Amino acid sequence: MFEKQPLYAPAPVADMINRMTATDALFTQTPAAKALLRLNTGIKAYILLSSFFHHLAGSRSWILGVHHGWKGVNPVAAYKAGLKKIEDLHPLVDFGVRHGLTLGELQDWSENLLREDKGLTEALVHRLGLEKAAGAIEKVKFYREKFTDSLFKKFFAGLKAEAFVVEYTHELQKAQEKYAAGKLKSAPDPDLIAEQMATLINADFGELHLKRMGRNPTLQKLARLILLAPDWTESNFRTVTGMIPVLNKWIDKMTGGVPAPPGMDRIYRKFWGRVALRIAVATIIAQLLLNGKDDSEEFIKEQMLSNRFNKLRWTEIDITRLYRMLGIDTEGQRKTFSIGGHFSDPLKLIEAWRLSKGKGPPGTRIAGALGTGTDWAGRPFTGVSAMLG
Repeated sequence: MFEKQPLYAPAPVADMINRMTATDALFTQTPAAKALLRLNTGIKAYILLSSFFHHLAGSRSWILGVHHGWKGVNPVAAYKAGLKKIEDLHPLVDFGVRHGLTLGELQDWSENLLREDKGLTEALVHRLGLEKAAGAIEKVKFYREKFTDSLFKKFFAGLKAEAFVVEYTHELQKAQEKYAAGKLKSAPDPDLIAEQMATLINADFGELHLKRMGRNPTLQKLARLILLAPDWTESNFRTVTGMIPVLNKWIDKMTGGVPAPPGMDRIYRKFWGRVALRIAVATIIAQLLLNGKDDSEEFIKEQMLSNRFNKLRWTEIDITRLYRMLGIDTEGQRKTFSIGGHFSDPLKLIEAWRLSKGKGPPGTRIAGALGTGTDWAGRPFTGVSAMLG
């Protein structure tokens, strides 16, 4: 039989233990709050999974952010290699996990909440005794959870494991070379480098180590109500704010978090330098190959001098020609594609309202769409007359 006993620890350690083992009272003991969280979770899970956003984002994080070299650019091969390392209990993957690397975590919504509690539709169907409908809902839930596991517990887990091995090996080798050349006063610390790389990979691919960061569980659940994908949004912006040494420390202090390991500002700056260079080079090459020099210049001038400047379309590729080749009518509008994708999100703060529409929870997105008559991308909704032809 277990018995509760007092435990002594030094004040900083005790504070950290208390944060890591804190329980959430608001959403576990308040039925209304729990029901609201369950409804929000159910809707956002289907929104995020149906968009295939995470698949593209994970691939971009690998292609644009990791020292993989040309031979290792393929994200599919990378995730398979990383998954194999996880299955084989590769020592470097184990080393990364011990220093904060997260694998297979799902933090933008709670699968346990969806699994344990019935939603409004499920409860209504069961109450009405609609067995076939209830069975269909269970099948949809089963395949949705299976799809979720394949995304976060396989694809992202494999990518993160492989990315950590690549980045840790690269950073350690560079540090050893500098030490051998006399550019460093002390020998490289493998533990510090592992913690730095784990922090970087968690921020690049998402799945922050919230317990290690000392995050209050109630605060995180509130974030799930306020944002569509709080973990992904925070991790994305942390790589930017982390470039300024004092900024992330201030954020950690405001949220009651634990500061990141030293030297992360330098690592984040190098990371963004690499990402920005790759995006710029790839965008310019693709733009010129697809549209030629003259059309590319015309496109950039048109976007930068119009009211589309804040939408950052001038940083994307004009793919209108591809639409025409496929026989798709663009109705005189330019169609663009962003190579940078989610890496452009911090820049979108210049148009904060549009960014908030895209990052907000289902309720906020619906309200914003009804208020403006456009979706998160600024596209107008199809009217009844247009639908009926």
